[in-house]
Amino acid sequence: MEHEDGDFVLRLSRSELVVIISALGWTDALVPSDEALRDYLGWSREEFRGFTSALADFCRSAPPEAPGRTQTA
Repeated sequence: MEHEDGDFVLRLSRSELVVIISALGWTDALVPSDEALRDYLGWSREEFRGFTSALADFCRSAPPEAPGRTQTA
């Protein structure tokens, strides 16, 4: 992980990104109240789902991992 120009930059493998996307989906399902989700994340449910969808689309469009690639910390 790096910090660059005020942003955090994470180096994730495709499989690590899939785990994060799955966790975001579970978060959406486990917080039944739209108001509670907004209080917890600061986003509306639509914004949260849009973010999750954008991550999933990015993961689908990225080239597959190179064989033998090791995960980075």
